[in-house]
Amino acid sequence: MMLSGSLKRIKTLQDLRTEKLRLRYESMRAEDALNDSLFAIERMFSIFNLMQKAGTSFQYAFNMATSISSFFGRIFGKKRK
Repeated sequence: MMLSGSLKRIKTLQDLRTEKLRLRYESMRAEDALNDSLFAIERMFSIFNLMQKAGTSFQYAFNMATSISSFFGRIFGKKRK
């Protein structure tokens, strides 16, 4: 266990204060990282972002349908003289 190693180094009250500050700092860093991750997830699933992804998907599907239609139109369409 990692905590037991740091507890073994505590010999004085000053060591205890230092370890307490270190743990508080590590806790704040972990909380900041968690908040950053949550904010990134929130942005990823925002209404604007979801609509933009849906629009891009719709445009891609439309382009594919147009290409397929054009391909079959050339193959099975009336031949011009």
